[in-house]
Amino acid sequence: MYVDCAEAATEYFTVDTDHARKIDGVDVRDIMPNFWTKAVKVFNMRDTGSVLANPDLLEKVLLTVFDKDQRPLLDESLHRSSTDPNIVLGLSPHERAVLMTQAIASVVLFLDDLAETQWPQRDPFGTVTMQTVESELRAIGAGRARKELLETIEGSYVFTSCPLKQAIADLIVKAVEKADQIASPHGRGARRTSIMVDDSELQEISLSYVNDKGPDDMVLPCGLTILPLN
Repeated sequence: MYVDCAEAATEYFTVDTDHARKIDGVDVRDIMPNFWTKAVKVFNMRDTGSVLANPDLLEKVLLTVFDKDQRPLLDESLHRSSTDPNIVLGLSPHERAVLMTQAIASVVLFLDDLAETQWPQRDPFGTVTMQTVESELRAIGAGRARKELLETIEGSYVFTSCPLKQAIADLIVKAVEKADQIASPHGRGARRTSIMVDDSELQEISLSYVNDKGPDDMVLPCGLTILPLN
């Protein structure tokens, strides 16, 4: 399911002249709530109390994963009432793409960890509760997995050498799997079976694909609400 989420996230990016960037015309403050809604649907957990519908949960997840010194940046990225509206404007397109990819991967990591608590062997009822949510947030905040996630994305050159948007999905999956391996080296992280493309292999993909645009590359209008699942 985390792979499906990563695939769905590619519609928020564009690739132009070998550079992966955030799509134009849509604010990150619209993209992140939109992706959260989509990702929750993809994981399809038993949430009878609508815990995951809490509008504050997305921010809690991001504040848990990102470092404290990045909170002003997150605040501006999530709220239109930010006290300093110049931080994001000061970022380069490359830095904005990295930030958004890290935020999307943070959501995928959290939901993937939370979904693991829903398996019958862990909980016969498999219901999302605020207690399980808070427990997963504490575990992520206290562990090294979140740092692995952020550093894997920040250190990737997908953003400067990205012939295909699929490379962005591969990077998100790679970051989540590496974080999971750090958190559980002998557990489910060791049982991941998806096939990944290493960053170095992306260099060998023909640049002729850069202009291979499809419907997913269309710029979305500002103020989007809920996007359909792919």
